[in-house]
Amino acid sequence: LYAGKTAQLAGPAEYTYKEVAEFVSDVISRRKPLVDVPVSVASTVGRLVEELVNPVLTRDMVAQMTENVLPHNNPEWLNITDLGIEPASMDRVSFEFLHRFRKGGHFTLVQGYH
Repeated sequence: LYAGKTAQLAGPAEYTYKEVAEFVSDVISRRKPLVDVPVSVASTVGRLVEELVNPVLTRDMVAQMTENVLPHNNPEWLNITDLGIEPASMDRVSFEFLHRFRKGGHFTLVQGYH
Protein backbone atom coordinates (compact mmCIF):
# COMPACT_ATOMS: atom_id res chain seq x y z
CA LEU A 1 0.00 0.00 0.00
CA TYR A 2 2.77 2.43 0.94
CA ALA A 3 5.65 0.72 -0.87
CA GLY A 4 7.88 3.21 -2.66
CA LYS A 5 6.14 6.21 -1.07
CA THR A 6 7.74 8.93 1.01
CA ALA A 7 5.97 9.96 4.20
CA GLN A 8 6.65 13.26 5.91
CA LEU A 9 6.19 12.98 9.65
CA ALA A 10 7.30 16.45 10.75
CA GLY A 11 4.78 18.65 12.49
CA PRO A 12 4.26 22.37 12.72
CA ALA A 13 6.03 22.70 16.10
CA GLU A 14 9.82 22.78 16.15
CA TYR A 15 11.87 21.48 19.07
CA THR A 16 15.54 21.05 19.75
CA TYR A 17 16.78 17.83 21.35
CA LYS A 18 17.45 19.83 24.50
CA GLU A 19 13.87 21.16 24.57
CA VAL A 20 12.48 17.63 24.22
CA ALA A 21 14.78 16.36 26.99
CA GLU A 22 13.73 19.22 29.29
CA PHE A 23 10.05 18.58 28.49
CA VAL A 24 10.36 14.85 29.26
CA SER A 25 12.25 15.62 32.47
CA ASP A 26 9.46 17.97 33.53
CA VAL A 27 6.65 15.49 32.73
CA ILE A 28 8.30 12.60 34.57
CA SER A 29 9.31 14.88 37.47
CA ARG A 30 12.95 13.83 37.37
CA ARG A 31 15.75 16.31 37.06
CA LYS A 32 18.80 15.01 35.25
CA PRO A 33 21.69 17.27 34.33
CA LEU A 34 21.82 18.15 30.64
CA VAL A 35 25.26 18.82 29.25
CA ASP A 36 25.93 20.50 25.92
CA VAL A 37 28.49 18.38 24.11
CA PRO A 38 30.34 19.78 21.08
CA VAL A 39 29.60 17.91 17.85
CA SER A 40 33.29 17.06 17.40
CA VAL A 41 33.41 15.39 20.84
CA ALA A 42 30.13 13.54 20.25
CA SER A 43 31.39 12.29 16.86
CA THR A 44 34.63 11.04 18.42
CA VAL A 45 32.71 9.23 21.16
CA GLY A 46 30.35 7.84 18.50
CA ARG A 47 33.32 6.57 16.48
CA LEU A 48 34.60 4.65 19.52
CA VAL A 49 31.25 3.43 20.84
CA GLU A 50 29.90 2.28 17.47
CA GLU A 51 32.35 -0.62 17.59
CA LEU A 52 30.48 -2.14 20.56
CA VAL A 53 27.87 -4.88 20.09
CA ASN A 54 24.89 -2.61 20.90
CA PRO A 55 26.15 0.96 20.53
CA VAL A 56 24.14 3.70 22.21
CA LEU A 57 25.74 6.31 19.97
CA THR A 58 27.30 6.26 16.51
CA ARG A 59 28.77 8.87 14.17
CA ASP A 60 25.67 8.53 11.99
CA MET A 61 23.43 9.26 14.97
CA VAL A 62 25.43 12.38 15.78
CA ALA A 63 25.21 13.54 12.16
CA GLN A 64 21.47 12.93 12.14
CA MET A 65 21.02 14.90 15.38
CA THR A 66 22.66 17.94 13.83
CA GLU A 67 20.23 18.06 10.89
CA ASN A 68 17.05 20.13 10.96
CA VAL A 69 13.92 18.09 10.33
CA LEU A 70 11.41 20.58 9.00
CA PRO A 71 8.25 20.03 6.99
CA HIS A 72 8.41 20.44 3.21
CA ASN A 73 5.53 21.26 0.90
CA ASN A 74 5.84 18.37 -1.50
CA PRO A 75 2.37 17.29 -2.69
CA GLU A 76 3.66 13.84 -3.71
CA TRP A 77 4.68 12.95 -0.16
CA LEU A 78 2.26 11.33 2.25
CA ASN A 79 1.58 13.06 5.53
CA ILE A 80 0.53 11.72 8.90
CA THR A 81 -3.21 11.91 8.13
CA ASP A 82 -2.68 9.90 4.92
CA LEU A 83 -1.44 7.10 7.19
CA GLY A 84 -4.67 7.22 9.23
CA ILE A 85 -3.05 8.89 12.23
CA GLU A 86 -4.60 11.96 13.80
CA PRO A 87 -1.90 14.53 14.56
CA ALA A 88 -1.57 15.62 18.17
CA SER A 89 0.73 18.00 19.99
CA MET A 90 3.46 16.65 22.22
CA ASP A 91 1.90 18.54 25.15
CA ARG A 92 -1.46 16.84 24.68
CA VAL A 93 -0.37 13.20 24.46
CA SER A 94 2.90 13.01 26.38
CA PHE A 95 1.54 12.27 29.85
CA GLU A 96 -0.27 9.17 28.57
CA PHE A 97 3.07 7.66 27.54
CA LEU A 98 5.47 9.18 30.05
CA HIS A 99 3.64 8.93 33.40
CA ARG A 100 4.94 5.38 33.87
CA PHE A 101 8.48 6.77 34.17
CA ARG A 102 7.60 8.94 37.17
CA LYS A 103 8.72 7.68 40.54
CA GLY A 104 5.58 5.93 41.78
CA GLY A 105 3.89 6.16 38.37
CA HIS A 106 0.82 8.31 37.92
CA PHE A 107 -0.21 7.88 41.58
CA THR A 108 2.59 10.12 42.85
CA LEU A 109 0.71 13.41 42.83
CA VAL A 110 -2.65 12.05 44.04
CA GLN A 111 -3.19 13.00 47.69
CA GLY A 112 -4.92 10.51 50.00
CA TYR A 113 -5.01 7.69 47.48
CA HIS A 114 -3.41 5.13 49.80
